[in-house]
Amino acid sequence: MKWTNLVAGGSSPLLPFYQGPFVRLDPHLIWAGLTYLHDPSDRDMLIPVMFEAKKDAHGHVQIPPTVSLIEGTRRYFSPFFTGFVKYHELPHFAPEVERFRIAIAAVPPDLYPHQPQPLGQEVQYSVDDVVIGIIDHGIAFANKQFAVKDGQGHWRSRIERIWEQRWGYPRPPEGQPWNVRDPHLAQLYDANSWEAVEGYGYGRHLTNEPASRHIDFWLNEPLSEAEIYRQLGYLPVQHDRAHGTHVLAVAAGAQSHSFDCRGSQPVETMQDPASSAKIIAVQLPAFPYKDTSGMGLCVQILDAISYIRFHAGARKCVINLSDGAYAGPHNGKSLLERALDNFLGNPRTRPAFVVAAGNQFDARVHWKCEVPPGGSTELTWRILPDDNSDSHLEIWPAEGSPAADLQVSVASPGVAASPFVKVGHSLALYEDAGARPLAAILFSGDPPNAAPVDSAHPRAMVHVAVAATRPRRGTPDATAPHGVWTVRLKNTGRTPIEIDAYIERDNPALGDSGPRRQSYFVHPDYPRSATKMLPALDDSDNPSPIKRMGALNNVATAKSALVVGGYVYQTGQLGSYSAAGPGRAIRANVRGNAGVDVLAVSDCSQTIRGVRAAAVRTGTTFRMDGTSVSAPQITRWIAKWMHENSPPTGGWAQVIAPYASNTNPTLLGPVERTGDGRL
Repeated sequence: MKWTNLVAGGSSPLLPFYQGPFVRLDPHLIWAGLTYLHDPSDRDMLIPVMFEAKKDAHGHVQIPPTVSLIEGTRRYFSPFFTGFVKYHELPHFAPEVERFRIAIAAVPPDLYPHQPQPLGQEVQYSVDDVVIGIIDHGIAFANKQFAVKDGQGHWRSRIERIWEQRWGYPRPPEGQPWNVRDPHLAQLYDANSWEAVEGYGYGRHLTNEPASRHIDFWLNEPLSEAEIYRQLGYLPVQHDRAHGTHVLAVAAGAQSHSFDCRGSQPVETMQDPASSAKIIAVQLPAFPYKDTSGMGLCVQILDAISYIRFHAGARKCVINLSDGAYAGPHNGKSLLERALDNFLGNPRTRPAFVVAAGNQFDARVHWKCEVPPGGSTELTWRILPDDNSDSHLEIWPAEGSPAADLQVSVASPGVAASPFVKVGHSLALYEDAGARPLAAILFSGDPPNAAPVDSAHPRAMVHVAVAATRPRRGTPDATAPHGVWTVRLKNTGRTPIEIDAYIERDNPALGDSGPRRQSYFVHPDYPRSATKMLPALDDSDNPSPIKRMGALNNVATAKSALVVGGYVYQTGQLGSYSAAGPGRAIRANVRGNAGVDVLAVSDCSQTIRGVRAAAVRTGTTFRMDGTSVSAPQITRWIAKWMHENSPPTGGWAQVIAPYASNTNPTLLGPVERTGDGRL
């Protein structure tokens, strides 16, 4: 195995970006070019991108000719946009925008996005109606929790439409069945039900508008729900339980199992506004969610929000996102968060946006330390065996730190340490010449996922990518060594450099068999006494650099997000996993919170984990814990508040604060974890 300098000629021929220092380029794009886009035939591969456009001297937004825009998102998020760019055109696209990020790395070259049609005018509804938007994975739209019976005994779904982003990403070329890639399976898919998604150009949606086979048609067919999904070719709910169905049932289901925590009535028929509210659902695509490169779902989430916003029209709307990742700058300045804040900044005309805090408080994915002047420090990162996905680490020097003084070296089990890498340079670890790399060190100056304080103080970011430790099925690729990887940081300057390092999320989705295994930091001083029965509340008993505080969901540091943590119903204690700030010190609200805004139940007790809600099939339930089930409780509360009140003049954190209770702060923990307390 040998470390090779990418700039000095060791780069892939698919990396035309290396014509100078590695500055303002997305490290995930470079890793994709070294690995997934390894074949020269991939030059026409479409890359989904999110970008911030440049403006001319008159303030007019400049759209590069190399990008095919998503028209639906263009309507609401300017100067932030989403679209598709061919891989070989990215070198021309990059200097034409302020900054950009990629989503999934590899879209097959024979699947081009359909040219989006104009959206037209928003449908006008009563401004007093409330819509609940759900962005998730595994949404069982045929479950009767989300439907009512009319006077004739027919089922009428409250789900107005569901956009399945994962199918046809992007749409197959003209002349082929748009809703199926394999013509031999065409008989399994009903083209009279699914429709192309105007304004977006990818995926398909099932609506409840008058059509031959809309959602209500399927609800009233004499078929099992499993058969409905089979005939529609809807794969995300093939298991007996699904994350999105549970979350939507908590937010907008017709029945509640909240009394189950109290040991009394197990099921309650709800009569609140959320139980009759209309629903707009977005099923996230499987590939980006299962991919753990950190490229994540920035494009899909922005598109999903604009889709919900457009079809909600003038109605009041609250959107729930019980998803997220671990890495990122965690200061509200990531590209996705700035786009969200730009759109959601005025709550009088925008939806409320509720996001889960995350479940990584005790996952050992955050390292915080100081590199002394003239000295060095080491990060120890354990990568597990039998992991068929890549592992990723991001190291962020503090804003204003002299990045030119920082150098980084990486050593893996059985492999000598790499040379030290300076900002603007990169190395890759190869087992054989011409093979795909086993690891890479990508030291980016002014990375695209963090806006600088000003042009004189750009941030830097070190991205360490490690290939899978288990070979993917059907591929001859070599695997990276598992064990403890050591990342050494050296400071050649005269001032200390503070750093925060985050390991990217790599745990499987509910119902996903994996194997994907979450890597984590190790340190001899990390306290081992904290258990799920007696969770540590903060880092006051933690002398190690592995910090539990500060590992908030990387979408949750947006100023406009309402961030929800979880607590145990019977004891009032925080969930041991409920993530926390700091991370939003730039945010100004009633409490000046730097993390979570409010808490909702995530566990019934210390022994009865989770909250009960709907499983995939009607009438079945299961327990799921985590802040994913806390967030939709707040979504439901906001739907009720919206039904009874006019839109607020301030942020939603100010609206909910008077209703929260923090009567026992000793049990609850620090404000970065609890916000204004329990709802």
